[in-house]
Amino acid sequence: MVNNKNKKAGMELSLNLIIMLVIGLVVLGLVIGFVTGFLGDAEKKFNIGEDDKNQLDQVKNEDGNFVVTPRTLAVKKGDKAPSKLFAKVRNSGDSSLSLEGLEDGALTESSTLSVSLSGGKGAGTEITDLKLYMPPFSLEPGQEDAYPIEVEAGSTVKTGTYYAKLILKISDSEKFTQIVTLNVE
Repeated sequence: MVNNKNKKAGMELSLNLIIMLVIGLVVLGLVIGFVTGFLGDAEKKFNIGEDDKNQLDQVKNEDGNFVVTPRTLAVKKGDKAPSKLFAKVRNSGDSSLSLEGLEDGALTESSTLSVSLSGGKGAGTEITDLKLYMPPFSLEPGQEDAYPIEVEAGSTVKTGTYYAKLILKISDSEKFTQIVTLNVE
């Protein structure tokens, strides 16, 4: 004779197992979605394709402690795909060199790498909507690496020629300057 209490207990156990499995899968899906979204946002900001990897390899082979290529860059106003510069940084100093804590990756005045923008032919005076973005880095003495620098021109930037002066400060006595022409179209 079969005991009805055992059947009911077995059915409750199966039902609890199914509910726990569904809840576990939902939580796992949320965790995966969160992690992919977080990494996707970071990847969107500095999306490195095959052409970019080739450019980074080329600039890495350049001589010097601070090299930025190309020297002239066409930037389309309001374009969703940013134009890119490529920078080689070599730490020739005695202590570590780092660029961290950038707000949304936007290059601003910092003790390591600073950017100043000025207008040239046809340029307007309001250039706050012209921005350069770079991933954070940290280099020990003697290390070198190459990084992309994305350039975006918002819709308020006047069409014309601008100059970006990038200064890398390795120590109080070592500063390297690169000037890039940005043609906003």
